[in-house]
Amino acid sequence: MARGFRERRRREAARRRLAVLKWMLLVGGLAGLGWIAYAAGSELARHDVRKLEERIVALEGELSARVGEVTTLQSERNDAQERLTSLQSRYDSDVPTGKPREIFELMRKQLDAGVSEDRLRFLIGTAGEAVRCDGNPDQKRFIVQTGLTRGKNDWVAYAGQTIVIRAKGTPVKTDDGLAQAWFDETEPVTVTFTKIDGGESQAAGVLPLHHSVIRGGSEYRFVLTKSTSRGFVQVTAERCRLPSGR
Repeated sequence: MARGFRERRRREAARRRLAVLKWMLLVGGLAGLGWIAYAAGSELARHDVRKLEERIVALEGELSARVGEVTTLQSERNDAQERLTSLQSRYDSDVPTGKPREIFELMRKQLDAGVSEDRLRFLIGTAGEAVRCDGNPDQKRFIVQTGLTRGKNDWVAYAGQTIVIRAKGTPVKTDDGLAQAWFDETEPVTVTFTKIDGGESQAAGVLPLHHSVIRGGSEYRFVLTKSTSRGFVQVTAERCRLPSGR
């Protein structure tokens, strides 16, 4: 009986040791898993930190680049503002206003209309002086060139044959669209005034036309109108002596 009791105690002790061992293995396993999880979490955290640090470095680089761009744009803006101020100052000093501007616009319109620069200079320079004209107009006529006919009557000369006048126009067309030799009086013509020394000026538009040529101390004023003869243009010229013997 005593032997059986001891055997039971030995088996119970073995079971207790086995149970303790199981708990120790379980606790060890759980501790190992915890350490593995902690290590994995730490590595992930370090990876995230590295990514964030890299992102911060990239953002700092972008910010630095943007700051540089802003600085460049501000510098360009300042330069542009200075140029604008300079241009505005030049405009204010160079472009006339008020009455001078009205006179400037009038001169520009006259130039656009075909009035020669010599004519405008003369008129402005002698505005306060009396102009003396001969009072003896000289009338001549010539054929307007149309490309379909040319002849000895397609020009006239004044000032001792030193100013030659010619003209070109658009030919008249019949109802059938056939071009005729004479020019269409309802269309613009181009009149050329050629000096014997090579100077040249023009007047263009629908007749009548006014033009002047300065030569030899005189101003020759020309008026070109329609002629009673088909295909011709009538020229009336008057000589006016320039003031101060110019």
